[in-house]
Amino acid sequence: MRNSINIIKQKIWLRLNPKHRCAVKLFLGLALLGITVRTLPYLAPIRAKDLVQDDLAVEFRDRNGLSLGTILSRDQDHTAVVPLDQISPHFIHAILAAEDGEFYHHGALEMRAIMRSLIEAIEAKRIVSGASTITMQLARMLEPNPRTLPAKFQEIWLSWRLAAGMSKDEILAAYINRLPMGGNIYGLEAAAR
Repeated sequence: MRNSINIIKQKIWLRLNPKHRCAVKLFLGLALLGITVRTLPYLAPIRAKDLVQDDLAVEFRDRNGLSLGTILSRDQDHTAVVPLDQISPHFIHAILAAEDGEFYHHGALEMRAIMRSLIEAIEAKRIVSGASTITMQLARMLEPNPRTLPAKFQEIWLSWRLAAGMSKDEILAAYINRLPMGGNIYGLEAAAR
């Protein structure tokens, strides 16, 4: 029985002309590559605890809790972390509306935005708009690189790892706590002080 199935498979495969066999092999190879690339981030996810901001500014307060002054961290960035549940919902809605309106409805990438951006770039023969999601922007904040095609692929890879290991709320909190707020101030809490 098993031998007859193999004979049938061989006959079907041999009936295909060499071009079709090559196309089938190429399709199967690309499908395997795609599946591998999309499942690997789950083997090495980035979790929220991996993104702890150790280089926080030291703030001195008086006995009433009023700020007396701040000593900047080694890299001269003023940062302070605030949990997402302590951030105004209005601020969160404003960030989402400005940066990624579909944040809670897509993965690390938003394919519609990527297609729109590609079509606009082809029509204008230059880059007109971006397609970065909040997850991709967080990846860029974590590993700033020059804006090149290989760097964009690295950003996508890091975005997939972030999405594999963190919830949407954790990604949003990490993003808000790393937002550049002018000068050497990063994050909403540091800017509010």
